[in-house]
Amino acid sequence: MDLIGFLTEPYSSYSWQEIALECTAMSSGILSVYFAKRENILVFPTGLLSTGIYVWICLKIGIYADAGINAYYFGMSIYGWYFWTRGTSRKEEAPISIL
Repeated sequence: MDLIGFLTEPYSSYSWQEIALECTAMSSGILSVYFAKRENILVFPTGLLSTGIYVWICLKIGIYADAGINAYYFGMSIYGWYFWTRGTSRKEEAPISIL
């Protein structure tokens, strides 16, 4: 089996809408990581979009543990967005850095 066939075979039973939805979730997840690195507030809506779609996909195909993890991340994005918009009175911050 060639590489392209190996990568596309699992999607042979998917509709084009399901494939587009999963591509949207993947793209918004990548954007969320990019915005997190840049410390941009858009990390939250892109993360919510990605995790929300993945919760729906995982529930639809019956992988409930993955759905639960994504639901947790969805909730944490709401929590983070709320506190980001409220600001902080703390002077000391821990910037994102390379380990």
